[in-house]
Amino acid sequence: MSKTAEELDIANALLRDIIAINDFDKLYDLLNMRYLIDPQGSLDSIQDKAFDVVFSMDVLEHVDHDAFHSTVQNIHRLLKPGGVSIHQIGLDDHLTHYVPGMPLKNYLRYSTFIWKLFFENRLQYFNRLQLPEILSSFEASGFDLIQSETEEDVNLGGIHPHPEFLRFDNNALKATRAYLVHRKPIS
Repeated sequence: MSKTAEELDIANALLRDIIAINDFDKLYDLLNMRYLIDPQGSLDSIQDKAFDVVFSMDVLEHVDHDAFHSTVQNIHRLLKPGGVSIHQIGLDDHLTHYVPGMPLKNYLRYSTFIWKLFFENRLQYFNRLQLPEILSSFEASGFDLIQSETEEDVNLGGIHPHPEFLRFDNNALKATRAYLVHRKPIS
């Protein structure tokens, strides 16, 4: 049996074991994983260079606007040299998930003051960061960009962005979801 076929058999056996599990604790044990959660969302308790990969799916848009950069710095700190950071980030207005037909980037029409006064809430908080701000935070934290792809709302649902958002080009404003892969340099 070739190494590739042997590896495929091992992967298939692991998948069968995963499918048979009905308890997260057992799954984490099988995969040698730990589920970590801090009520404040802090990563400070995790040792430096502890992980080969850090990933999130629709999480980073919920990190407080003012804490976003320090969160990305912590992700960098947690990764081993050569480690990979993979994230799917929703850049859409999450309130549109509950109102069919609302433009996907509806929040762009409001100033920060009006947004915080009438729309921002702790239950469904999202930070309204735009793709260039997110990419800049990863770059400033020392990451190398490997891949960046986006989904877009081509005409912004016909809305006119508030002047606070006009510092971003149209392509950035159209991005409704980002798929980012970064690597921590080896040296």
